[in-house]
Amino acid sequence: MGFRPGFHLEKQDCERRNVALIVRVIKHTSSGLIFLDLDFLVPPGIFKASDAPKYLVFVQTIDQGHRLVNYLRSLLPLHLQKDARKLIRHHHSMACPECKAEGMESLYKCGEDRDCLVHVSTDVLTVGVDIPGLAGVVIFDKMSSAAAVLQRAGRPVRERGTNGVAYVYVSKANMAEAMTYLNSAAGKADKRVLHAKDPTSHIRDIIPSEETAAADSDSTPIPGSSNDLPGLAAAEHPATSSATKKKGNVTSVSSKPGHRTCTSLLLIFAAHARDRCIQRQINMIYDNPGVDADCGRCSSCVGDKIPRPRETAESTSASAVSTAAGEDGDPELGKLPGFMKPQTKDLKGIAEKLEMSARKFRWMEPMGVDALLVSSRIFLPPRVVSSITSSFLLITSKEILMERVCDWTYKDKYGDMLWEVVNPLVSELSHELVTRHNITLEKQRDARLHKWIVSAGLDHIQKVQLKLPPPPPPADSEDPVPQTPPPLTATVPPTIFYSPPS
Repeated sequence: MGFRPGFHLEKQDCERRNVALIVRVIKHTSSGLIFLDLDFLVPPGIFKASDAPKYLVFVQTIDQGHRLVNYLRSLLPLHLQKDARKLIRHHHSMACPECKAEGMESLYKCGEDRDCLVHVSTDVLTVGVDIPGLAGVVIFDKMSSAAAVLQRAGRPVRERGTNGVAYVYVSKANMAEAMTYLNSAAGKADKRVLHAKDPTSHIRDIIPSEETAAADSDSTPIPGSSNDLPGLAAAEHPATSSATKKKGNVTSVSSKPGHRTCTSLLLIFAAHARDRCIQRQINMIYDNPGVDADCGRCSSCVGDKIPRPRETAESTSASAVSTAAGEDGDPELGKLPGFMKPQTKDLKGIAEKLEMSARKFRWMEPMGVDALLVSSRIFLPPRVVSSITSSFLLITSKEILMERVCDWTYKDKYGDMLWEVVNPLVSELSHELVTRHNITLEKQRDARLHKWIVSAGLDHIQKVQLKLPPPPPPADSEDPVPQTPPPLTATVPPTIFYSPPS
């Protein structure tokens, strides 16, 4: 290879023994403005940035990073909203030079001097930086290879004697693709697949011994291991994919035409799905020394307690309904008919009226110290508005409203005024929905009647003439004079003369 005599190559181990690899399957949708899987990055009871661990989140695109930054900023407590731009920072290549300089300066602060809680970044921070005091990374982007995962997972805890974590979020489609490859002919022939668990390991024994023996004989998924992964059961008996290709020493499998996924990455995902040691699987892929024993720190070895997301508007609404039902002891209380469900435009109008009321509340009081710092959206946050508008018609009392806004900072001072705004809005919306329902019923009746008229062939009738038989002659009359009544004529539609079948 061109080296001078006396020199040799030394292969270095790429295992990070102070970083725990935690693989998590994405549970909630992340294509919109809400990222419930990442709520744990902003704890609810913090007072400053140093109260929570320092995290770096890798995203796929600038747009996704922008949406995530806005969402995490909305989770900050009220007293930290004014510093939201500093606490949640966005690093990307399109940022201005001043923003890049501020972000890098904040990135290297640690301890009590730290002013940033979460750093969200694209690939610009993947290499070339050693971030002090970084407790962990979150890999939330679409990974292209196992090397990309290891590169990002190597960012935290660069100091000696420290331990950190790397959360790798995987979609359900990627997990299904991994199991499909594992059960294909190429996957069964792949000598890098980790089949058996370490018999001397101290890790949790999830699989019974007889199932373990059956699982070690082939590469099929373990029964029951894919309960949380829809689509994996369908991959238990896949057909051999014609899209499996090999170029040089790199094998790839295609789930879509023109799309290739690194098979090393698929093996890592499959190890998580089958509760095999993730780090040990990586060591087998990269020919690291630690291939004989489990690491004892990854999510397959020690388990992972997935944090629950913040209480959403739906759960808050359900809590309010259950509370109201429990007070009267009637389980049917709070259930509304289907026609009483508001439309999206109705709830949007209610939210706008609540925001206008929030402005009035703020300016009715004397000018305070925070009058210019607390805007109407901070005074009445969108999450509080969502809690109110969710199942809006079920707010039939002030107590239910206070249950909805239990975490609102200004509840005690402005709760009565808010009820005076919400109560007439509930009545107005109820009346509007009932009116719409009656109009809809009337249209449906007319449509059914017209359908019956057409089916009976009466839709062409324009004039109806009804002739009645002459009345019988009186009994005491000797020579009755016959009297023929005039015919009854009507030009109205014939619906009044015909009664449709029920």
